[in-house]
Amino acid sequence: MGNETTILILARETFFAGNLEKAFSLLDSTRHSRSLNPEELCLYARILAKYKSKDSARNAIFEAILSSPNEPLLWKGLVELLIELGLPIEALEYGRRAFEIFQSIEIGVMFSNTLILNGKTHEAYSVLKELRRKHPGSSLIKDKLEEILQRLTVKETSNYEESASGKTQPSLVFKSLETSHFEERTREPEKFATNEEIEVSSSKVLSESIETLLSSCPVLWEIVGKIQEDGITEKNELNILINVFGKLKEEGAAFLHQILAPTYGYDPETVDRAIKLISRSPMSCKDIRKNVPWLASSENCYCNFAIPPKSYSSPLLHAGIIPSTD
Repeated sequence: MGNETTILILARETFFAGNLEKAFSLLDSTRHSRSLNPEELCLYARILAKYKSKDSARNAIFEAILSSPNEPLLWKGLVELLIELGLPIEALEYGRRAFEIFQSIEIGVMFSNTLILNGKTHEAYSVLKELRRKHPGSSLIKDKLEEILQRLTVKETSNYEESASGKTQPSLVFKSLETSHFEERTREPEKFATNEEIEVSSSKVLSESIETLLSSCPVLWEIVGKIQEDGITEKNELNILINVFGKLKEEGAAFLHQILAPTYGYDPETVDRAIKLISRSPMSCKDIRKNVPWLASSENCYCNFAIPPKSYSSPLLHAGIIPSTD
């Protein structure tokens, strides 16, 4: 066993035993007699992060990468260290750079984690979906995609607020559903599944149409994510969800109940009535931008549809529903 291997093993054992000072001394004294190899530098950086300073730790891992720039595990170590140091923006920058270089499954998943850490869950989903096209058999990518969708659409605890009397407070947002801008109220309502017929499960797998809409339209993704995070629905956002997902009939209704059930003031009957009152014409991208201009910036609203004759742009085009101007 070579001297370098022996030192690395001893330093690792000492580090994992919790003796940071001894592990640091071992590698630091070695550093004065020769250059540390990349693996030693990675361990040295982890020790510095816990024992000394952030800057020293960062310099050590950068030195490792400079010595072996084509080693993906070193880039992974850099990103993990930057996260450990509380530097998520730098972690995202180097995670993106690593993914551009290697395009591997492990690096792709690592990059998606840095995107999620920085609040960019839709981009993380898009990255993984593209990676799945290249590696269709990867269970790691499949599991990560499902985890992201689960986090986006399933809330484990109810967010109801109770008054001093112990009763749930009425929701102004849900009350306003019936007076918000739903068109063509006088027409014969479409037949939808009632709330009693809809089973909402935390383990529910999203249908292909729902998943396609969420992954293809960042604005819808942001609205659903915001609702799940805050537990509160804004009138304009709710109007969009009802008008878009309500067009997917029973599967759309089930999804709406699934994401709205944990929110403050949720009333299933009101949601069902609102679904029945939506317009025959699918909501357009233009109407969505008017409703949520703060979400529909050029960064989020950038679809370039091939619009069929007598039609217009709508997120539902992603699900194969063609709006008509007739």
